[in-house]
Amino acid sequence: MAMDCAFDTATCFEHLVESNLAYLEGRLPETPSYYGALRDESGAILDDLIELGRRGVLTISSQPAMTTAIKKQRGYVQGALRCDAHEFARVMDETTDLEYAVVSSDSYIESIDADSVSQDDHRVWSFSKVKMGHAWDTCYGECMIDDGKGIVEMFEPYATEAYDITRDPEVVFFIVCDAEFGSRANDCCKDLVRVIDAMRTGSSV
Repeated sequence: MAMDCAFDTATCFEHLVESNLAYLEGRLPETPSYYGALRDESGAILDDLIELGRRGVLTISSQPAMTTAIKKQRGYVQGALRCDAHEFARVMDETTDLEYAVVSSDSYIESIDADSVSQDDHRVWSFSKVKMGHAWDTCYGECMIDDGKGIVEMFEPYATEAYDITRDPEVVFFIVCDAEFGSRANDCCKDLVRVIDAMRTGSSV
């Protein structure tokens, strides 16, 4: 892989993936949406994020699962890849317990979890909880998802003069997360790696 790959000179989706992989491997100092080095907690899932990058996935936001005396968080990954959106969702349904929202140029698909839908009909995933006195507050670390436009907008900083990822009809955008708080730190990422591999081989093991 070229050492001089950079986000601002990307001319295709694969160039963005290569640039992001260079960032994850410490060869680039920042990304269009994340300035500086990864947070220390990301060390728990770094190898898996790199594996996803090697499989052609552009990841732009993530966190490992974690449970402490005052904070709980579910593992999640937000990213994009070239695939069929419905096949992606089908394999996740058949092989994992991941919750997800998947957006393509003509589809919006989400996992069913009625407890995560707010009164205004916008999807709310509480990725994190903090302990406030004797109660756990889920207003920290929420992710609002309406019709998927917000997911795609997160990728706008990655568009260049030569290539606009948000207008590429072959790219599928996604957010996936652990179904429960307290999962092992790398379940979400490892599950996603297995999903990508299963789609490649045509198996659902």
